[in-house]
Amino acid sequence: RHRTLLRLRPSTVADDLDRGHAAIAEATGVAPAVHRPPYGIYSPPGLRLVREGGWTPLLWSRWGHDWARRATPASIARDVTEQLDAGDVLLLHDADDYSVPGCWRATAAALPEILGRIAARGLNTVTAGSL
Repeated sequence: RHRTLLRLRPSTVADDLDRGHAAIAEATGVAPAVHRPPYGIYSPPGLRLVREGGWTPLLWSRWGHDWARRATPASIARDVTEQLDAGDVLLLHDADDYSVPGCWRATAAALPEILGRIAARGLNTVTAGSL
């Protein structure tokens, strides 16, 4: 679930982490190695639980604002690749449960342009699992 960790009891955070880990591992066949908190905000107990669980906390350095009503494929690609550099972590969303309905479609449509801009800068993409 995409809930701020600041409002959750540590036991609730631990349960969410366990269930999320299991769901990702089952769906992909790969256990997640990194964790990004909802809204980019860790609570002290949440950060401790993530580290104790063996995950590396990971935030982002570029985001596409793809959850916003005004987002278009062009604006997402521009926002997430502006001044892009090696080591940047791009934040994009694949759901609309907590944002404008259908916004994920603009994100998906922006991906070819984003990948093209990454390649044009001579950069390579990596998955979170390879970090």
